[in-house]
Amino acid sequence: MSLSPTQFEGARDADRAFAQLVSGQVKRVTQEIQKLEMLLKAGMVDPEALREFRKAIDQVRKTSWSVQNALDQE
Repeated sequence: MSLSPTQFEGARDADRAFAQLVSGQVKRVTQEIQKLEMLLKAGMVDPEALREFRKAIDQVRKTSWSVQNALDQE
């Protein structure tokens, strides 16, 4: 099944809008993480919360590395 030119253009527009949404979220989260870094330096954080945070950050780091490699190969 192929898309008509109108459907194809609509799909491209949706892809662009989604990419802008994701890029905006990445920028906002980056700013929040930078602020959080300053707070973490105070050392007043629950050790379990910090472990979970580090695990989540590590997973995002691995995923973003994979995505960056794929984008660089396009």
